[in-house]
Amino acid sequence: MSKYRLDPSVVDVIGFCTKNPAPMFPYMDLIKDFGQYWFVTLTSYGRDIEPNVPDKHCLIEDFKKLSDMVGVQSVGWRYDPILISDKYTGEYHLHAFRQIAESLKGYTKTVVISFIDLYPKVRKNFPEAREVSQIDRLKLGKEMIKIATECGMTVKPCAAAV
Repeated sequence: MSKYRLDPSVVDVIGFCTKNPAPMFPYMDLIKDFGQYWFVTLTSYGRDIEPNVPDKHCLIEDFKKLSDMVGVQSVGWRYDPILISDKYTGEYHLHAFRQIAESLKGYTKTVVISFIDLYPKVRKNFPEAREVSQIDRLKLGKEMIKIATECGMTVKPCAAAV
């Protein structure tokens, strides 16, 4: 068994990754003295892909609230993984990405994107998902960079293999 001292004098930063930061809001006072960085995943998928994720409009407002609490430099937006299907086309993603980016303008400086990795479990759970071709990755990535730049954000790739 290991024991760690959780104290702002020895902890540089606590990283959070979530699709819903709101449940932490009542406890923000408890962690206010710690360095924090939050990644909030916010995509445009429906209940068919994300059945337990709250309404996107509420999540956008919660993202803004979190940014106001911790600062624009301490919260990043994740738009990933990007999957392509008959419903979720490249055009769909670009439209949705623009809407979310415009809504989050001024509340983050960073957006992380990645494309779906169709390993066996993903293929089983999302049989309609298709591999995103290199050409489509470049097309979507370039357009997302353009949109993000217009909204004062920098696009960064996820650390997954490309």
